[in-house]
Amino acid sequence: MKKDYNLSILLGFIILITNFIVITPILFLQYQSSSSIFRENLINNFDEEFKLSKLFLESEFSNLHNQTKRVSENLYIRESLESNNESKIKKSLEDAYNYDSSSDFLALSYEDDRKIIDVSINILETNEVLSNYIKNYHENRSSLISYKGLLVYFTSHPITSHATGRVLGTLHSGLLLNKNTDLTTRIAEKLTHKTFNIVYEKRLISGTRPIKQSILDKIHPLNEKELIPIENKIYYKSILNISNVKLELLFISKKNIIQNLRVSFLKTFLFTIIITIILSISAATIANKSLLPPLNRLLAYLENSIKDEELKIHHRSTIKEFNLISDSFSTVFVNFQKKKNQLSRYIESSNLPTLIWDKDHKLLQYNDSAQLLFGIKKNRDNIVNDTLLSKCFKLSQLIEQAQRGEQINNEEVIFKSFDEWKYTSWTMSYDPEEKTYFAQCFDNTEKVHASKKIEEERSNTIHNQKLAALGEVAGSIAHEVNNPMGVISLSLALLESELKLIKMEETKANIIKSYLTNIDDSVQRTTTIVSHFLDFSRDSKKDKQVVREVNQIIKKSLIFIEEKVKRKKISLKLKIEDGSQCFIKETQFSQVMINLINNSIDALENAKQKEIIIEAFTDEEFCYLNFKDTGPGIPKDIIESIFTPFYTTKAQGKGTGLGLSISKSIIIEMGGTLELVKSISGAHFVIKLPKSPS
Repeated sequence: MKKDYNLSILLGFIILITNFIVITPILFLQYQSSSSIFRENLINNFDEEFKLSKLFLESEFSNLHNQTKRVSENLYIRESLESNNESKIKKSLEDAYNYDSSSDFLALSYEDDRKIIDVSINILETNEVLSNYIKNYHENRSSLISYKGLLVYFTSHPITSHATGRVLGTLHSGLLLNKNTDLTTRIAEKLTHKTFNIVYEKRLISGTRPIKQSILDKIHPLNEKELIPIENKIYYKSILNISNVKLELLFISKKNIIQNLRVSFLKTFLFTIIITIILSISAATIANKSLLPPLNRLLAYLENSIKDEELKIHHRSTIKEFNLISDSFSTVFVNFQKKKNQLSRYIESSNLPTLIWDKDHKLLQYNDSAQLLFGIKKNRDNIVNDTLLSKCFKLSQLIEQAQRGEQINNEEVIFKSFDEWKYTSWTMSYDPEEKTYFAQCFDNTEKVHASKKIEEERSNTIHNQKLAALGEVAGSIAHEVNNPMGVISLSLALLESELKLIKMEETKANIIKSYLTNIDDSVQRTTTIVSHFLDFSRDSKKDKQVVREVNQIIKKSLIFIEEKVKRKKISLKLKIEDGSQCFIKETQFSQVMINLINNSIDALENAKQKEIIIEAFTDEEFCYLNFKDTGPGIPKDIIESIFTPFYTTKAQGKGTGLGLSISKSIIIEMGGTLELVKSISGAHFVIKLPKSPS
């Protein structure tokens, strides 16, 4: 009963997990999608309200300016100014303020602004703000000014004489934004959310509803055009720039709908989990009572059938279907034994090396082909440690992949069998129940050697053709590039001469000179790159080994890789001893340098500190070059293999395993050595070359 009970619980648990895995992402994606759509729509709505508010404010300011202009053209005011009757002027202004103006301020300044008649002083009981505007701002005609906590939009218009055209005075009108509920109410009525608030320097200037100062303090440092949920409401802030004064226009949604949406989805999720748990418990109960007892009897019946040596059924079941299952199982068991024997014979007779080993890498079965190829001495040998595959890093990788359930088909494995390198293709599978590995390989060594010879001949032919073609056009390229570069250099020289003859401001002259210098530097760099390109594309087999300056060769080589170094954000430091020389083949030495730096760039891909250091110094006979990086370094267990041909730690398709091997061969050919030095961190390669011919 315990086994039945556990199986029923497992069935219920599977149903629970399955529903949870299926339903949870659906609910989560639905919530994310709904939230995202709602946010976008709400932001778009608020943005439209901002545009409407801005348009309405600008319309109010424009109306104020038009009213000011209309009042300034009042004939009665103009005649009063021409007669210089102050009481008459004031009376005409009061009439205009009462009957033809919607402004909060109306004043007149004349006689070079020394006299001011303010008919709206009762608004603030002081003309200080108006005086400050007339003194500092009114020449701009229209300005939004902030003065001692007040925000006023002022506009001005001159009053001219019809007879003489002389400016008799300047009319000023202003609109006070502080606590201007009439203005904010009129704007809010045109908006969807019916809220409009003007905030300046964390203070509410005017609005349709009061806002706590603590809320304004939270909103002020946040970015504009974002949804800001605070205290069950959503706030939206946009910046309006008027006359260098930044106003924060604040809009409010009545309810935090995002929070309500989150709560709604959470309730739905909890309800779904409860229903799923109830269904899982019900399924487990039904399985425990109705399904498992007959299955348990069937398993016992099958077990008795297998134990029968002649596979004859002594005790038949009372259930017809169970007898049919038992007979079929017995037939399958017999066929399985036959197939197993056939497989063993196939392994023994196959010309393909075939192996079977257990989870501890102990060989269980192999054929003669495998024994000969891999140097197997006896059964139960460890395939990883006791055979010729012991130094094959790729095989260990394939075993790990197969154990993870990955399919291994025609994977190339290169290893040394006695004195010859073998190129093989492997097919491997892992049985997790039996914990055994099955592998077959095909020896491609002869085919690879033949293909390499063909490819080598083909590559040499193509390379020679390419270089021949490149040699033919290289002179033309250099001529076509260098000629315009020469014209540009000459033109720059003429421009510099002409510039000295032109009188202009020193600052402007310096700017032009800096532009010319940048152009000249670019011309020189282009000429240098073309020259180095022609040198590098030359057939390195024709290079003679000569003495060269180390610093010069390094800088020429870095031209081809410096852009990659900058793109990867790697710091490249050069510490070259002055006068360092070495006896090298220039093009081949550049290839070695570029290969080592490329390896360091790949190693620094995920490093926190990305730095490459190249050092060069000499003694009496030799020149030494150190290549260091701050990458993860080279593991101790593979140090002896890194110079082996085709050995690589890079991902498949990202490395051939030939770079270091070829680089070492090139350095040895030049009479030097390339070695890996033990380092606390990162990789450290040392090149040793003769300073001069021996």
